[in-house]
Amino acid sequence: MIYLAKREIFNLAYTGFADQAPSVNIMTRDFLALERLADGGVAELTGGRGIENQPIFGVTVVQQTGDDAAVRRRDLSDMFQSRRQAEAHIASLKMELPLDAGA
Repeated sequence: MIYLAKREIFNLAYTGFADQAPSVNIMTRDFLALERLADGGVAELTGGRGIENQPIFGVTVVQQTGDDAAVRRRDLSDMFQSRRQAEAHIASLKMELPLDAGA
């Protein structure tokens, strides 16, 4: 498999097209980082404010599954109360992505 660029994999999982970006997340609107993970995975770190104006951070994980295919990994995506927790989650996925329990 030929791995696409990080942003292309993310776009492909959400829109079906490597060159078409998805819409902005409602709660965590601020883009912070896009990280390459193991096994064709990509994590997007975003930040924002919760309902009570507290800081929140989202990690969205996608995985390339073929030359022109990628899937959302909802089982690995999550919300966090601190950027440190979110970055620790991303770091844990850099060595190996767990198998998707829903697959």
